[in-house]
Amino acid sequence: MYHKALERDLISIFGVKKVLFGNVALGKEQEVLYCDIEKNSIRQAGNGKANGMVFGKIAILAQAKANPNVFFLSKKEKANPKILSRFSFSSIENNIDTTEYDVFFNCYSIDFVYFWREDFDPVKHKISGFNVILDFVNKIFERI
Repeated sequence: MYHKALERDLISIFGVKKVLFGNVALGKEQEVLYCDIEKNSIRQAGNGKANGMVFGKIAILAQAKANPNVFFLSKKEKANPKILSRFSFSSIENNIDTTEYDVFFNCYSIDFVYFWREDFDPVKHKISGFNVILDFVNKIFERI
């Protein structure tokens, strides 16, 4: 529901090439934002609109030169205030120990809350979900 908007906003704020949803893990792709969703809450759905909150953590793994301490805080200062208004970020960046991986890399994370709002048509989502199942069943019978 909110993934595309969240991804677009995070790229805009932090200037990374892409966002990967999931935990940051040593040895994975560098200089991308890892977004770990801890909880998603739909606060209201009705009248063709839905809104809610996403609680999570973002992290970045990069070479120490490209990923200085306070990376997140410095990028937030330069970001578009309209986009920032959809977020609440922690003021504390957490250091993730990477010394066992490589001393030339570092990794930081920060907690956030994202407030989203979008058009919502529950009937459309039910029909599209039904169509996916129907297409899958048809493909199985085509093979028989």
